[in-house]
Amino acid sequence: MTNRESSICKNLTIIILGGAGVATWMVGACDSADGLQDGRAPSGAVQHVEASLEVVNQVPAGYALVPGGVVIHKDCIYQVPDGAVTYPDQSVTLNGKKIAQYGPCTHKQYRLARTADGARSVSGDSTSVVSALTGAGNGWVENSQTQTGSTMFNHLDVGNWLVPQRPVDGGATLYLKIGLVTNDLTTAILQPVLEWGGNDGFDPYVYWSFANWWRVASGPNAGIFVSSFKPANVGDQMWASLDMTNQIGSNQYWTLIIKDITTGDTTTTTAVLAVDSFRWAYAGVLEAYNVTTCSQFPSGSSGMTYFPQPNLYQGIAYYDRNVAHTSWYVKGPADYGWTGPDCGFNPVVGSTGNTWLYY
Repeated sequence: MTNRESSICKNLTIIILGGAGVATWMVGACDSADGLQDGRAPSGAVQHVEASLEVVNQVPAGYALVPGGVVIHKDCIYQVPDGAVTYPDQSVTLNGKKIAQYGPCTHKQYRLARTADGARSVSGDSTSVVSALTGAGNGWVENSQTQTGSTMFNHLDVGNWLVPQRPVDGGATLYLKIGLVTNDLTTAILQPVLEWGGNDGFDPYVYWSFANWWRVASGPNAGIFVSSFKPANVGDQMWASLDMTNQIGSNQYWTLIIKDITTGDTTTTTAVLAVDSFRWAYAGVLEAYNVTTCSQFPSGSSGMTYFPQPNLYQGIAYYDRNVAHTSWYVKGPADYGWTGPDCGFNPVVGSTGNTWLYY
């Protein structure tokens, strides 16, 4: 195992993502022919808080928190059934028939405050405050990641990671996930997610559940989609996969799968995206919101989630599959400016991407 400390790259440009998609990332790029060089992405490289969004310390009525930390109106979260295909124009088909046509979100979006943000309560947009988050830890906590600069990632899967114990105390929203992010750092993210907390009522399960999430950040086709939610039990084995299955013109066809191996429950969706190549990969991520005490983490913050070695492939096209030999490294609370309680966080990654997230 290696626990890599990152150094800031010289002459690095930080790009802040906007819109309703990867709007939560602030990523810096250190490019190399086969992954990152000695210069690592800077602190906050995956900051997962959209700096251009208004900071609030409360979730308005009618809104929900989504992976990445954006507080978005529930009308702007487009849920699709298992087997559905979404397209760049935000149309949705199922079994070859069009079942929905979505458009741009007209509701204002927010981001949750960190302690240092000086947030205020929300008024306007015909909403009222339903939950207080003042002073809580909000954001990405720890993760492993890698980058390719020469080609693109066309497949990522991680299997046999376990659903953790329940938190001792409730009130927090937790996400454990893998993901891919586009090279331009502004366009899109694909992420199968195991989550706790119910997403302010959008997820019908307040305990552990799982779904596929994908987001496009900017332009006329910006939006956020989610699959159906499935419940998960403590100790169940999970498997998640992101697989590029086709390319037609500028369109990339991605199949997203997250499966509870123990019960056999699966949710599978296809996203057709006209976006840049996916060149950032995350083999294990812990993201947490409204955390005021360590007992809101699994096992009362005496636990660990292990993500086994990922299967990560790269190439010049969807059919060009080569095992990725990129360098993996970790980010922790100090990199993300975590202002919640110190709960013994310690991300560790092996040379092949297997990841230990301690909390």
